[in-house]
Amino acid sequence: TYYASLGRPYPCHNGPLAAVEELLLIKGVTPALYERVKERVTVWGDGKINLNTVSSDTLRDLGFSAGTAERVAAFRRGPDGRWGTVDDGVFRRRNEAPDFLPENELRRWNALAPFLSVRGSAYRLDFPASAGVPRLRVVVTTDGKGIGAWREGGGG
Repeated sequence: TYYASLGRPYPCHNGPLAAVEELLLIKGVTPALYERVKERVTVWGDGKINLNTVSSDTLRDLGFSAGTAERVAAFRRGPDGRWGTVDDGVFRRRNEAPDFLPENELRRWNALAPFLSVRGSAYRLDFPASAGVPRLRVVVTTDGKGIGAWREGGGG
């Protein structure tokens, strides 16, 4: 196999990753690709993309235009244009595409529907460093397992 033929061979895991850094062990994942995606992926949760929290960058990585990514963000911010207020838009069903999608992107949305969700099972909280206290990152899973990861320092 590919992994056994490497200069420093290792067995193919063929299973869920234990840490995001393991992406670097996968054929085709270059250091440049890893650097681009490492802050937008997780090993926690159900593996689906939560439409109510997905970033515009991730939507563009999935092939949506910058305009569509911004329209999704604007929908979620609601009429007042501010995050976290009572008028924020919420996606209720993963397979119900929003009316503002252009036809070519509607096909992409429908093709991705099995990989989309409207609920999350893992959330990352980042607290900036201040006054001698290092940056803190916590991943909380909502599948009954409590805190999935606790990492202090530079993040990752």
